[in-house]
Amino acid sequence: MATFRGGQNLNFAIPSSYLKKLMEQIGPVKPFPKEKPTGSKSSIFADLGGKGTKGITAGKILWGYRSWELSYSLRNHLRQNVEDVHYYIIFYDKLGDPIDVEIETYRSTIPAGLARRVEINVFGDGVPSMVKDGGKIEFRILDFEIVE
Repeated sequence: MATFRGGQNLNFAIPSSYLKKLMEQIGPVKPFPKEKPTGSKSSIFADLGGKGTKGITAGKILWGYRSWELSYSLRNHLRQNVEDVHYYIIFYDKLGDPIDVEIETYRSTIPAGLARRVEINVFGDGVPSMVKDGGKIEFRILDFEIVE
């Protein structure tokens, strides 16, 4: 059954006495009027589901005492525990150009609605100094497992 994000799918029963009355009022079949397209409109189905990796985010970045030490939080926004979170950490310079990428996996469980702190060492040639000099860090969550 499909549901809207955070919504509820409702089904209602119709009493047979109403159905009998409706059946008596059936007329001849009429085609729907043809309408001209009015440009692109978003579908009512556009909000169904959503991107499957939106339930996990990363942030709260801190550089450590040593220039190559980096820590951040992986946050689970879901109602289920997750594990084996696969993600990219992309480092950009102050012009917005990518200068390095780390491919990471966090294997431990992140409880529902909570976060875990992660520490890594960034040894790319000059990456920490370029990021700290007006660059930025982007996290892309690729995949994770829901713990049943």
